[in-house]
This record gives sequence, structure tokens and C-alpha cells, in this order.
Amino acid sequence: MNISTGQIKKRAVNRMGTIQGFSNMKDYMINLGRFHQKETDIHVSFDTIGDYTFEAMEVLAVPLSTYENQVTDCMDHSFHAEEFENDRVSGTVDTEADDSMIYLSIPYNAGWKAYVDGHTVDTKRINTTFTGIPVTGTGTHTVELRYRPVGFTFGIAAFIAGLIGCIFICLLPKRRKGEFDA
Repeated sequence: MNISTGQIKKRAVNRMGTIQGFSNMKDYMINLGRFHQKETDIHVSFDTIGDYTFEAMEVLAVPLSTYENQVTDCMDHSFHAEEFENDRVSGTVDTEADDSMIYLSIPYNAGWKAYVDGHTVDTKRINTTFTGIPVTGTGTHTVELRYRPVGFTFGIAAFIAGLIGCIFICLLPKRRKGEFDA
């Protein structure tokens, strides 16, 4: 998908880096950058032939005059990490909205499990790369992330089964040897 306005041109490709289309893509955002004057035309085109459907398409413009207030607001409601280790992050966040999203610069990985006020919540993929944690309700919330590699439990179970199998195989010939000595 190609998007252009004025002298700015952007090209969106799927996660594989090819132009074979976007399947099941939701809430995709393309930043067209900063404009010094009002642009009236935005052009969208597709490289490949096919059927494309959109539930909705929005164009959002944020005046730079509001940028400082937005940055201050984000800083006032940022996540304050109190503990940070390789496999665990915990801290607090203050929210004023009933439904908020904590945006973390931690790359998204299915191995991260999130807990808000002691309750498990599903982590979200933000901007196709980073981790987001939904927070419900206003006020101060405790947030904890714990990391365990995907497949870790299966790996431990397979290791234990293999170890028991090896011990069994190693002891099996000794039993037979003892039976024939008598």
C-alpha cells in the first residue's frame, strides 16, 4: 500500500516484507510526518491486484501547539518502574481514564505475562513491535511483568522425561547382568 501527500511518500508492507497484502490487519497507523502548511490531498494506492475492504479509514492531524501539553500529560501518567530485572519488571502507574494502555519500549514477546493489581491481563502488540498493557479503572495501579520463554514448561517436562528414560536405560543392563550371575 502506498500513501503520499505533497512530497512525503510512505509504503506499507506486511510483516514478511513483501507486497502480498495485509491479511487480518487491524488498527494500522501510518505517520505521514510534519507539515508546515495544510495538505488537502492524500493518495492511497495498491501495488497488487486484489479486493481490499476497510471498515473505516481515519485521517488524524495533531496541531503542534498541543504537543507540549500532550507530552506533559504522558509524563504525568507514565509507568514508574520500581524493579527491573531480565525476567521481571514491576512498578506503578496513575490513570485518569477508565480504559488506558501502558506503552512499553519492551519488544513484544508472547513470553511476557502481565498482572495489573494482581489480576492477569493479556499483553498487546503496539505498533507491530512493542508491548502494551491494558489498564482498567482510574487511580494508582500496580503492574508486574514476568517473562518465561515460550515452551519453557514443555522443555522442562521433556528434559525430566529424557533424564528418567536415560536412568532407566542405564540401570536396565545391570539388572540383567545380576540375574545371570546367580
